[in-house]
Amino acid sequence: MFSPAKAITAVALVFGIGGVLLIAQPFDQPGGTIPGAANDVVPQPPAEFSGQVVCGPPVLPDGGGSETTVDIGDEGLVLTRYRGGTWHQHIDVTDPRLEGDIYQRWESDGYAVPDGETGPTVAAMTWRIENDEGAWQGGQMELVLSDGTQLQSLTTLTGEGAYEGLTALMGVVGFEDGCTADIRGVIVEGVPAHEPYHPE
Repeated sequence: MFSPAKAITAVALVFGIGGVLLIAQPFDQPGGTIPGAANDVVPQPPAEFSGQVVCGPPVLPDGGGSETTVDIGDEGLVLTRYRGGTWHQHIDVTDPRLEGDIYQRWESDGYAVPDGETGPTVAAMTWRIENDEGAWQGGQMELVLSDGTQLQSLTTLTGEGAYEGLTALMGVVGFEDGCTADIRGVIVEGVPAHEPYHPE
């Protein structure tokens, strides 16, 4: 779960390590560039944004999705699987680069235990935002535990067209009503990648 205190500590640690590495580098490097990057590109500053995502109509009747129920295991566990639902949504955001037509695809697997109580649910949401300059594509995962605890990941959108090389990261910070989500995030030039560790 996200912790502001841990995030601040992590950022401080990163900047601390970065400062040590910077001091260890030769002083004849071009200022404001990323050593080793193509053409010594000067990175753009991050741009924070906020806004709201409002639910919209399904692209097809009932979202175009389908739901199936399957008995799994030997103890009566029931899996309800939803696939393919897609909606055309609306976003009001402070950064015009994220304005445009938004399509959200939702898929989920929900489990119920034999006594009828709700079990865990795993869901995936895919977003695509399109406008005249380019597009953004990405999504997030969500896990709802059997006690109702919700664990969401950041929504990560990769830029296309005029936004190529940019990444939008955002998360939900509240709900106005049943179908309006308050969001905050940042557009950055590239993001740290998940790199596997290979011991020698």
